[in-house]
Order: sequence, then structure tokens, then C-alpha cells
Amino acid sequence: MATKEGNATCCTPSAWELQQEDHESYSPSGIDTIVGSEKAPVYYIESLSASNKAIVIFPDIYGFSSRLRKIADTLAAKGFHVMLLDCFHGDTAEGKPDLLAWLTKFPHESILQDINAGLEFLLTKGVKEGEVSAIGFCWGGWAIAKSASE
Repeated sequence: MATKEGNATCCTPSAWELQQEDHESYSPSGIDTIVGSEKAPVYYIESLSASNKAIVIFPDIYGFSSRLRKIADTLAAKGFHVMLLDCFHGDTAEGKPDLLAWLTKFPHESILQDINAGLEFLLTKGVKEGEVSAIGFCWGGWAIAKSASE
């Protein structure tokens, strides 16, 4: 079971040192913007070096969190453009009594549109085609695997 801040009980604190830190007081370095005709929200931080590589982060069903923004900022400091992609367009599973019914509101076809819009956005930022990797947290891992299989 995950919490609103995205710290799932299945994620041990020692899995990544960022799990152990205070996230509420964190001030992100990136920007919030919208990509594509479907207006997918993203959090984007440009590489802090002259890099043409990117990482796309897919959150869990609880959406963006300070922890994920901090992870994105940390990866950018390592030389990557980083984008958190919100395929739920601001909605989250928080408080939803029927998660499966809620998830059906987001068919894979619309997720692919958001992914493609995000990739196009990254190309405008100097990311080289074929130099994009992905990280998925819980549902985000499914989104990556499903998209890669098509």
C-alpha cells in the first residue's frame, strides 16, 4: 500500500538514500509544464551538463511527489535531462474505492500519446533520439513494459 507522498511500504528505506530524507521541505530545481495536444503534465529538469541523454520517470498511481522530483533532480545532476510524465493528468488513486475502475479511465492508447508527446518535447531540448531511458515506480514499471512491447 502506498501513501500520498509515494513512499510505498514495499520500498525499504535502504533501497535508495532519498527514501530516508525529508521531502516535504524540498524545493525542486525543475519546471512544471504541459506537453502534447492531450496536455500531459510533466516535471522537467534540464541536464546540468552538456548531455544529449534523458531519463523519463513514470510515477506510481499516486502521481508526482516531492520524493520523485528530488530523484529527478538528482539524476539531472548526474548528467541527464529528466522528465516525470503524468499519464493520469493530475488525477491520482488517492481515495478511490475501486482502483481497477479508476485505472480503466486511462487506456494504454492515451498513455502512448503522452509518451510520444514527452519524447517529442525531449527532442526539442537537445536529447538525441535513441538516448532515452525510463524508470517506473510500481504502475510506472507496467507502463514502460507495456509500451516497450508494442
